[in-house]
Amino acid sequence: MKYIKVALNLPLNQSFSYKVPSELSLRVKIGTRVIVPFGRRILGGFVVGEIKRGEGGSRLREIIRVLDDFLLGDNFLKLGRWISEYYYCSLGQALHSIFPIEQTFKIGKGKKKDKELPANGAFRKLGVRGKWS
Repeated sequence: MKYIKVALNLPLNQSFSYKVPSELSLRVKIGTRVIVPFGRRILGGFVVGEIKRGEGGSRLREIIRVLDDFLLGDNFLKLGRWISEYYYCSLGQALHSIFPIEQTFKIGKGKKKDKELPANGAFRKLGVRGKWS
């Protein structure tokens, strides 16, 4: 089993450890966008590292799914780390400012209900609309 560190769009200066199910292990690499459980919420995040089995602990939760085939390159990870240090924000917040992930993930309360994900993919068009545009 593969274990990863995920940076979430939270004001916490740390990444969180998750297990990767065997059926997703080939798709999950550093820079992949994933959907993970976090407390009672479902959040989108970026894989920022791999960890060894002993480092993760025995009670890690599994990632829910890989969001898409988008892969964040090393240069963008370096940029995210620089933004995080310069602006005193978490790595997850910095990476989400570069490549936003829409936060509309829900899980049904019943047994293995389908997860609702945004129909338009992960990107939103960013633009300024005002009375002068």
